[in-house]
Amino acid sequence: LDEVGDLPLDIQPRLLRFLEQGEIMPVGETRPLAVDVRVLAATNADLEQRVAEGTFREDLYYRLSVIRIHVPPLRERREEIPHLSTFFLREACERLVKPDVHLSSATLDLFARYWWPGNVRQLRNEVQRAVAMSPPGGTIEPEQLSPELSAVGTGPSADLGIGAATPAPLADSLAEAIEQ
Repeated sequence: LDEVGDLPLDIQPRLLRFLEQGEIMPVGETRPLAVDVRVLAATNADLEQRVAEGTFREDLYYRLSVIRIHVPPLRERREEIPHLSTFFLREACERLVKPDVHLSSATLDLFARYWWPGNVRQLRNEVQRAVAMSPPGGTIEPEQLSPELSAVGTGPSADLGIGAATPAPLADSLAEAIEQ
């Protein structure tokens, strides 16, 4: 369950009932069906705060909090960026059938300095976009990255990747994609 913290209050009792009873009511059926499942729930919200505010049920919070795992944002685990970048590069090269595309050391350095407000998903999308825009056997340089990343190093908050440049107009981006 992704973003369980955003679940509306009127739906929360249904989820709680399912978790406690282990039953679902299939559409069109008159009797519940017993299920044996494990539920993984994720959220960016502070559920304890939402419980205090009354926007998240306390009993559901405790039912979901059997094993809690805190995953810090990517900017707090920069040592993982080179490994994740390499993994996403391999994945994108296979999917897009572009063998031997590489990330330059300058690009990896830029990745290490960037703030990554979109976390791992943003890194994955950036690598995939760069592979899509590069020729087979090419090397991805910082200039080939999206404007948000290529602006890192030019402003007062450059080490955090905050205050990035305005994205290029859609027409320019489309023209660049067609040329590739």
